[in-house]
Amino acid sequence: MRLFSKWSYEAKTRVIVFTLVSTAFLVYFVEPDSIIFSPVFYIILIFLTAISFPRKWSWACLPVFIFLSFYIHLKERSGNLAIYGSVLYPIVFGLVYTAGLQFRTMLVELISSSRFVKSQSEEVEQVHTKMLSALVNAIEAKDDFLYNHSKNVAEIARKIACFMGLSSSEVNEVYYSALLHDIGKIGVRESTLNKKSPLTESEWYEIKRHPIIGASILAHVPQFQQLAENVLYHHKYFDGNGYPEIKVEGKNIPLGARIIAVADAFDAMTSNRVYRKKMTVVEACKELKRCGGTQFDPEIVEALIAVVGNDLPRGLIFQQSKYGKWFV
Repeated sequence: MRLFSKWSYEAKTRVIVFTLVSTAFLVYFVEPDSIIFSPVFYIILIFLTAISFPRKWSWACLPVFIFLSFYIHLKERSGNLAIYGSVLYPIVFGLVYTAGLQFRTMLVELISSSRFVKSQSEEVEQVHTKMLSALVNAIEAKDDFLYNHSKNVAEIARKIACFMGLSSSEVNEVYYSALLHDIGKIGVRESTLNKKSPLTESEWYEIKRHPIIGASILAHVPQFQQLAENVLYHHKYFDGNGYPEIKVEGKNIPLGARIIAVADAFDAMTSNRVYRKKMTVVEACKELKRCGGTQFDPEIVEALIAVVGNDLPRGLIFQQSKYGKWFV
């Protein structure tokens, strides 16, 4: 069956034609007067022949038309159809064959077009992948720590998206958005990014602009519009606070951005930074749970805890959620 599924439509149709012809002759030897030799059978057979064999073979069908016409004419010795059969059948068969040839031409053009569109789509997809890789490389060139953080966030976000039952295309969208969520930081000075002491007001303003910068970079490519929105809102709080200062909150914040926000915070809290030491996974989960409903989407927080739950030690039990009971 797998081999048959890989055949072209022409090969499949030819098999059907030869099967019908073989069956017809077998039935003829068993029951010569069988209905399988009715005009309808020949019309179907001729149409299938027309769409399965090249046009240059059409001349070979002329004697077939004549033979079938006289054969049916002899089988039907009485009635008006029998009287006009020798004239009517060649015309009908010829029209059916011509229609089959036209259908074949349209079918071949349609298949060629679909293959061309598929190849073009694959090429465009490859270009987009290379563009994303180039942007990721730009992050790596800027800062190794930032690059590793982006990879961690992308992997966590992918696991959350899979756990929540998103489609493969949505999972990929979340993954690439998370991978590029800090692309805007290539426009932030390294002295600001790596500063150990508290940031000044101007430095904090510079940091808060990185989602806008990142979204503007991605927005130049029409196919990256959703990625741009996820990047733009990944620091927007579930209750409407956070940045950028755009009035949007709750479920109106793109799902990808809400997933990235939780994944970003979790990786940040469980990683060493120049201004503080990392938290344990348990401490990070408790903090995310505490901020659920204000800073983070509580449903996504529960999904993250479910994802990392198997690695957590037994202890206090979180309240029952749609994902079950999870221990921290």
